[in-house]
Amino acid sequence: MSTTAGLLFITVLISAFQLDIDIAKLTEVYIPNPKETSEQNIEWLVVLIGSVGGTLTVICYGSWIKESNRTSLAYLKTCSIDLVVGNFLTALFSKAMVVIGS
Repeated sequence: MSTTAGLLFITVLISAFQLDIDIAKLTEVYIPNPKETSEQNIEWLVVLIGSVGGTLTVICYGSWIKESNRTSLAYLKTCSIDLVVGNFLTALFSKAMVVIGS
């Protein structure tokens, strides 16, 4: 499963970087314009930020910590590093998916 997830991640990033994208259009996707922001756009932004991926990450990571016997405060730094790296990679993957979709 880890190999398949890794292949998916790499494939999406390679696909996003191979597209011929205008930088001006890309900034429109990532930098919101308050004059053009509607209520529906804000709803979609919230959906993208905290959808199924974010929820499942929190649930699965909690179970994984328990199964790994990381029960003491000595593992707090390790868990924090895991979460930072995981959230960074999730954000990178999400941005690549937005680029491909747009």
